[in-house]
Amino acid sequence: MKARDILTWVRPALAADADLEVWCRERYGASLTVTVGWSQDCEPEGGWRYPCLNFALWKSRSSEGESSEGLEWNIQVAIRDASAGDAEGVLLADDLMHLVRDAILRASVLQDTTVETVGGETAERPVYTARATININRLRSRRAGLGR
Repeated sequence: MKARDILTWVRPALAADADLEVWCRERYGASLTVTVGWSQDCEPEGGWRYPCLNFALWKSRSSEGESSEGLEWNIQVAIRDASAGDAEGVLLADDLMHLVRDAILRASVLQDTTVETVGGETAERPVYTARATININRLRSRRAGLGR
């Protein structure tokens, strides 16, 4: 499975998630924008404070067994909020990561998947990030059937 496959499945699920929408509306008064990497298109006029979920995704480990191939991906979400202090910004990133994790699981877009929140929040004002690990296990027979 390629990173492109995961992004293709996960990105629309995050953009359409009701809980993420409510959180963004309550916190920022705007809908969530989902992009890959920092996008200049996300920059609103008049300020840096906006709900924009930017995530980086990379494969960190892969293991093969007789009946399945396990892939471990890391996902990093970032929230940009110049009005938040460092402690608040880290907490906002952590809140967002939990919402993202729950949205991925709720959407069931990735089969045989677990998402674990891991440490690693960082504060580099105005950008705050949090990381999680996504463990994806696909049966070989499914992969063969998909021509992969």
